[in-house]
Amino acid sequence: MKNKIIAVVTVIFFSIAAYLFYDRISAIDFEDVKHGFSLIRPSVVIGSILLVILNFLVLTSFDYFAFRTFGPRFMTYPKTIVSAFICYALTLNIGAFVGGLGFRYRIYSRWHVPTKTVPYIIASSIISNWSGYILLLSSVLLFKPMGVEAMAFIPDWVMTLLGIVGVLITGGYLYLCFKRYRGKFGKLDFQFPTLTAAIIQLVLSMLQWMILGLIIYLYLHELGTSINYGESVITILMSAIAGIITHIPAGMGVTENLFLHVGSPSEASRILVALICYRTVYYLLPLVISIPSYFLLELYQRKEQLGGHYAKQS
Repeated sequence: MKNKIIAVVTVIFFSIAAYLFYDRISAIDFEDVKHGFSLIRPSVVIGSILLVILNFLVLTSFDYFAFRTFGPRFMTYPKTIVSAFICYALTLNIGAFVGGLGFRYRIYSRWHVPTKTVPYIIASSIISNWSGYILLLSSVLLFKPMGVEAMAFIPDWVMTLLGIVGVLITGGYLYLCFKRYRGKFGKLDFQFPTLTAAIIQLVLSMLQWMILGLIIYLYLHELGTSINYGESVITILMSAIAGIITHIPAGMGVTENLFLHVGSPSEASRILVALICYRTVYYLLPLVISIPSYFLLELYQRKEQLGGHYAKQS
């Protein structure tokens, strides 16, 4: 029954989002879109790529910190960063089940990480990413900085209430880390990280979400739209929730829909250009790099395993 309700809500939400997206995009002059690409300077593209690199360094550090907490300690920084990059790039494009679960099991097991340890690495990485998200969104809801106009459709009292709930969740998480609480979560016997590690997680996670907003803002600003940095970050935070509800990899169409409704109708073509550029550098470019990287890593791991096998025989 629960699964049916979730499915119905997802279909309704997706249908509304699709209609709103079509309503906005149908009025766009695609000649303006083509012209918009010519307005973007190479320096802006280079700047956005550097931000993407920084963002992935933050994301992949979640796995590294997880290995520091749960082991094995032989997973060095270079091994973890390369492996996690491939997994995150695939997760962003084809979904968490294949990229986050399947490829992590495949890649980490070839590094001789015990199979029973991989779920802890995944769980820790998820907590790292979303703990900072909750705190950042809660801060926005409570303090209402520049750009909060993007959430004008939410009543003020609801924003305050949600902000308080988010702060309480974050506070509860930090308290459990302070106590090094250990408990059963499904099949996982999970121990929370140290308070210091948790604070680092929160800071890095919030940085990761703010970098995402900055990548899009670089293009929005370059194209002269009225959307400011605060609105860019807040809209990204909102699109993450919408993406979870619709189960669409990369939030395809959902992010575009939200940004098109934050900006004015006259800016629609330029906003669309900015979002296409964002998707190219943040989704497609890492995907293009990750696919050959995965096969090269597979060859390296096989070579290493064969080397170890022959060493044992000798």
